Amino acid sequence: MSDLKAAIHYWARRPREAVRRMRRLAADPTCPRWLGPVLLVSAAYLAFPFDLIPDFIPVLGQLDDLLLVAALAALLRWAIPRELVRRYFVKPMSESEES
Repeated sequence: MSDLKAAIHYWARRPREAVRRMRRLAADPTCPRWLGPVLLVSAAYLAFPFDLIPDFIPVLGQLDDLLLVAALAALLRWAIPRELVRRYFVKPMSESEES
């Protein structure tokens, strides 16, 4: 669990690089083809101010975003082969710590 926490903390501080790596991951030939559109639609939904439940409604407004992020994380964990995650996210993280 500490590796996951460290990876989230590492990539949260580098959002542009994380987005670039997600693009490369989605373009990888061994990655499922439907992954790119799912990531794009999810990012658009989270970025736009229009939600299924408006954010000004206390608790429920943020709950739909939280549920989407949790469902997306579970889907990505299931769909993306571990070797790709290591190649695009874990390995670059360890390389930058060495330098």
